[in-house]
Amino acid sequence: METLRHRNLYYERAYASLAEVDSFLELCLDLHFIEQPEHEKLQYQLNKTASLLRKLSGACRTPRQQYPAAPPAPSAPS
Repeated sequence: METLRHRNLYYERAYASLAEVDSFLELCLDLHFIEQPEHEKLQYQLNKTASLLRKLSGACRTPRQQYPAAPPAPSAPS
């Protein structure tokens, strides 16, 4: 993403999509499209993805570490 603002917006949309998947997952369980063991497996994967997204988002919100400039390339022998 071009800017920090764009990147944060992208992460917010991704997190909203995870919430939407969570809602559909609950609906599938309520309508008996999936059984409890499958629901638990999918819920675990959803929570793991949300956790990773939160960590990625948090890492990108902190200022980036500044690394020293690379040393100049050696000059060609004369």
